[in-house]
Amino acid sequence: MELEGAKAVAAKDAGKLFICRTCVRDLRVPPGEKAAGEALYDAVEAANDAVRGHVPLRGTACLNGCPSPCNASVRGHGKALLRFSKLSIEDAPALIRLAQTYLKHKTGDLPEKDVPETLRAKVSARAPVLNPGG
Repeated sequence: MELEGAKAVAAKDAGKLFICRTCVRDLRVPPGEKAAGEALYDAVEAANDAVRGHVPLRGTACLNGCPSPCNASVRGHGKALLRFSKLSIEDAPALIRLAQTYLKHKTGDLPEKDVPETLRAKVSARAPVLNPGG
């Protein structure tokens, strides 16, 4: 039982894919329609389910990429943060592939070859790993 708990903590700390659900927040969304970020979240969730990706996914209110919506990021304990901008629902499968690679990577500082080609030009931010005491 203790080993199962350790595996759950390790999986949780490996990282998560965050999707801004409020992109594009400056635009009025007609009644009955979804914001572009909400549609992206739904597409990523469906892509994750379709491949049984088991990527931890979390919708969030803002990733501060408002000038270039839609936005998503991957982040994990002891790993570099990567943010992607100018995303569309067509990027959903690539985001899942990226997140799967990120979750397995020790530092999250992915070489370009490990980023799906359609996402390479959409990297908008990278934050280095925070090292304790440094």
